[in-house]
Amino acid sequence: MINMTTPTPRFSVVIPLYNHERYIRCALQSVLDQTLAADEIIVIDDGSKDNGFSIAREILKFHASAKVIQQENAGAHATINRAISIAENDYIAVLNSDDAFLASKLARCAQLFQENKDIDLIFGNVQIVDDNDVVKTEGVSIDWLERARLFHKKYPCLQLALLHENFATTTSNFVFKKSLWEAVGGFANLRYCHDLDFLMQSFDRKAVFQDMEPHIKYRVHDSNTISENLDLIRLEIAAVVAATIKDSGQNIWGGQLSGNLLTGLKEMLEAKNLNQTIIVLLSIISGMNSRNDFYDYLAQPEVKHSLVGLI
Repeated sequence: MINMTTPTPRFSVVIPLYNHERYIRCALQSVLDQTLAADEIIVIDDGSKDNGFSIAREILKFHASAKVIQQENAGAHATINRAISIAENDYIAVLNSDDAFLASKLARCAQLFQENKDIDLIFGNVQIVDDNDVVKTEGVSIDWLERARLFHKKYPCLQLALLHENFATTTSNFVFKKSLWEAVGGFANLRYCHDLDFLMQSFDRKAVFQDMEPHIKYRVHDSNTISENLDLIRLEIAAVVAATIKDSGQNIWGGQLSGNLLTGLKEMLEAKNLNQTIIVLLSIISGMNSRNDFYDYLAQPEVKHSLVGLI
């Protein structure tokens, strides 16, 4: 229940839209159906080739607090960053245009933020749905999610468990203070892992809270970004692991050389099977001025091509 004695957080919902005319209506309706209304809705169409922008503009045309913007294609991380930079409120909820919020999401997050002023980022459990919005109870994605949760149960360090498998799953599951986004420096120049990197950098600020209640519907379909080039995905995973090892250090495994979490770190690295690539990336990031400079360097086509050869 929202605490009426303290100000209710004001939320800006930011929606990066890209070629999701089939899903954007459902996504927007899930925002409009919130039991605690969003104070602002910002949709930025990232150079889509379909009619998603027109659908979004039509749905939101009578909502004075909504902005629907078009831009040339810049990528998900840049689109999210632009939307947040426009946002007028102190709390940000990201929603990808093929996912949906559960109706109580914003109210639940408002309650949690009111109860603990030290929380900067909240994520909850997810419902995995298919192309037709049917909740999945079996299959590859469900098996993956269960394995990820079992690892966390075995090694009870949330940062390590998420680095092993990101069961927060998606930026659609993130609600955070705009001040955290500013402190982190925005979402990094990564196509596949900007969500995981943002989580890891948030841990460095001791700001992350996992809520066990479900918050979103995460849609699994043939055009999910994560179903693209596997080697490039693995390169980005290795980059985030290297950056996290450099910046978080012993916090990942508690600093106990004989501890259970050190065993968990070893298991995580063995599961990734990327040790050679991670070592090379650690040598690169050690000479960089910042984490974002490191990712920008890796985004250069010739650098990316060379490093993919290590995968």
